[in-house]
Amino acid sequence: MHKFYLVEAERARAISNYSEAREHYDSAIALAQENEYLNEEALACELAGRFYLARGQNRIARHYLQDAHYAYPQWGAVAKVKDLEERYPQFLAPASSATKSATISTTGSGSGETLDLATVVKASQAIAGEIVLDKLLAKLINLVLENAGAQKGFLILSDSGNLTIEAAGSADSPAQVLQSTPALTAGLLPAAIINYVARTQENIVLN
Repeated sequence: MHKFYLVEAERARAISNYSEAREHYDSAIALAQENEYLNEEALACELAGRFYLARGQNRIARHYLQDAHYAYPQWGAVAKVKDLEERYPQFLAPASSATKSATISTTGSGSGETLDLATVVKASQAIAGEIVLDKLLAKLINLVLENAGAQKGFLILSDSGNLTIEAAGSADSPAQVLQSTPALTAGLLPAAIINYVARTQENIVLN
């Protein structure tokens, strides 16, 4: 539906039906957010920003372009972030000066994915608003998966040298809290890789 509304918004813009275009842009953005389509949320925000900019409504355009500027790096589209900053410097500060980063390791395609400030804030809000440990672990693993663009992730803790899986998540299913499942005997992960990383405390990226 979010794709449908985005196409309808562009069609309405092209035929100068501006009130309909405004409604459809907002519907596309809301549905993309609700269903976690970051790439199309970012695109819808950018196109809405351009729409308002062409209409001379700069303050509204700024809002949508800033939302796009936030959503694109969450999806991992670094080139689009730079493109927006070059096109609209009057609205957007460079991400390098606006974002503080911390390195994490993931099972995604990148070797040095970063947690941006917004994700850190969301994680802290999850901690502050959740006193049930199981729900907290599920929220945190989902945040890491979302930020890294990973297909699958595991939270492994060391308890007196014993490695245990505390939570697991994947892009297409809800996060699971596994309550100290042994990491090396559960058959969920490659023991050799887990042992190597636990011993060296270094990131490893394999094809």
